[in-house]
Amino acid sequence: MNFNWLLDGSIVGLYLVATMAAGIMVRKYVGNVEQFLVAGREMNVFLGIASLAATEFGIVTCMYTAQGGYNSGFAGATPGILQCLAMLIIGITGFCVKPLRDSGVMTIPELFEQRFGKFIRWLAGVVIVLGGLLNMGVFLRIGGEFLVLSTGMNEKYLVITMTVLLIMVAVYTILGGMLSVLVTDFLQFIVMSIGLLAVTYFFIGSFGWGKIVDTVEANHGVGGF
Repeated sequence: MNFNWLLDGSIVGLYLVATMAAGIMVRKYVGNVEQFLVAGREMNVFLGIASLAATEFGIVTCMYTAQGGYNSGFAGATPGILQCLAMLIIGITGFCVKPLRDSGVMTIPELFEQRFGKFIRWLAGVVIVLGGLLNMGVFLRIGGEFLVLSTGMNEKYLVITMTVLLIMVAVYTILGGMLSVLVTDFLQFIVMSIGLLAVTYFFIGSFGWGKIVDTVEANHGVGGF
């Protein structure tokens, strides 16, 4: 990789500082638990879509999607298309989401308490915490490995780097709650969208759509479509 620590590192550093500053600045709007956990229930559809996209699309998603295209051609996009359709149906119908919002709860375990009692609420909370820690642990490790490969960083600094990044995220999340998360997600969504569109335009412009289609057909045949 040709990662320049002065130029590329400055861009990444500036982005990290900007998102953290934005996340911390909104803490002044957090005045109660409802604002901290569910952003005062004032998130609109567009901000929700941006936050969901920024949350769902990370390093792991980017890499396995690229691998899916390499291994299967255009057919590698099938899981993404199905997920898009599923989210669209859930969003239009309000399946699961509307009853959850109508119940007035702020967490899933709180809903379980209404239905099944305090013990199930406690048990659900434990499962969510453990599942979240395991899930985030895997993503953090893979993200760290990607960081080492893409920047040429010495592996002995990986743990320190990932710890610093984790602390930065924890600081603005703890201080500003869901409001901070929404603001930083929105900034991530803007940067991510511009990057994806620019890279897509660059590749199609460089290789040509016809050559891409011909390559898929030559390597994967009908199954590539």
